[in-house]
Amino acid sequence: MTREPLSAEDARILALESSTVRGHACKVIVIGGERRAEQVRAHLERRLGAVPRLTRRLDPAPGPPAWIDDPGFSLERHVIDRGALDDVGLHRLVCTAMETPLDRGHPLWAMEVASPLPGGRTAIVWRIHHAVADGATAMQMARELLLEATAGERPAQSSGPAQRSPRPPPPAPASALRSSARLPRTLPRELGRHAVPSPLDRPVGPRREVAFVDAPLEELRRIGHAAPERATVNDVALSAVSAGLRAWLDQLGARPEGLRAKVPVSLHQPGEPATANRDSFMVVDLPLEPDDPLARLAAVAKETR
Repeated sequence: MTREPLSAEDARILALESSTVRGHACKVIVIGGERRAEQVRAHLERRLGAVPRLTRRLDPAPGPPAWIDDPGFSLERHVIDRGALDDVGLHRLVCTAMETPLDRGHPLWAMEVASPLPGGRTAIVWRIHHAVADGATAMQMARELLLEATAGERPAQSSGPAQRSPRPPPPAPASALRSSARLPRTLPRELGRHAVPSPLDRPVGPRREVAFVDAPLEELRRIGHAAPERATVNDVALSAVSAGLRAWLDQLGARPEGLRAKVPVSLHQPGEPATANRDSFMVVDLPLEPDDPLARLAAVAKETR
């Protein structure tokens, strides 16, 4: 039996899970038309060889965590029907999925198929543990497993061993020197601030609530390109989050200041094979004070730059 030790980063992510902290991410994929879990399983069966990590479980033997083949792997266990749901029912399903830990006795992922939704659509609620994949890797897995290849894209491979890409080379000396020169300014900014009291200062429990906001991607791009200094789609999204938090704090009578967000940053290199986890984060001061949306977006873009 092949035993693949988890990377140090993946093992740390696994160890962070607790009774109140879940280690999985939840992807909600909504498509046109009605589908049943049986159809999704049949589609996955043809493609699962391209993502062999999804057929491996944690080794129950004592010692450092490692992946091993799951001899009892079954798509029937991992892909199940949830029947017809309205929008409220879908929100509740996602909340439950976020709250419920994945079974460590099996591969750390699950798909729940809700169909039909209003308008004859189907939702696939996909839980996948962060020790298996970060956001960029999970999206690559989704392309391999669920999407049909378009012109110019390589088709999903049906077999072959999982490939782990080499770590990126260390930075060049000049780059390292520039980074070192910035360090004295960075440390006080990131670590030297005192926390401001906030309604968010509460104990974390296991309950989760979910809300959805729809926005056309092209509209977000248009807004970013029209900003006085060009902003990214992520800047526009963070600006919208800032506006929502500002409205929430106003309702509570709290001061609209002092909130910081940890924003994920992918460290994957273009063209490299997908690996489980290669990400980090940046800390962004959310500009809650500006009332003007353009001023808020400009402040966000300045922060992320």
